Amino acid sequence: MDSSPSVVVLLVDDDEDTLAMYALGLSALGFQPVTATAVGDAFECACTRRPRVIVADLGLAVRSGFELIYRLREDIRTQDIPIIALTGLTLASVRQTAREAGCHRFLLKPCLPAALAGEIRDVLLTGEETRFAV
Repeated sequence: MDSSPSVVVLLVDDDEDTLAMYALGLSALGFQPVTATAVGDAFECACTRRPRVIVADLGLAVRSGFELIYRLREDIRTQDIPIIALTGLTLASVRQTAREAGCHRFLLKPCLPAALAGEIRDVLLTGEETRFAV
């Protein structure tokens, strides 16, 4: 997998500081991050920018990150884009719902940008459907 700037990664989080930290970190690691803070904007960005991977928080304030995942999976333009859940929600039921919704990875915050980049590279290299970190 090439992590050149051509690898667009959509980051979705309603906390702008968190979003900026991951965007800066992934950019420094050779990715081209694009960001969204809300479900509607994230869906529109996914349709227009066609990111190679989407990293989404599940605990968004206004509309759930799960709503975004369901919309992405239902739309032919976005249904094949790998999704990594990056969340502070630790319940086993959240992990299971993320798996069933179609997430390829489940990572807990805090997660270092380098670890996130490793998961992005891995999902792009292997195409592995699901592997959830503990």
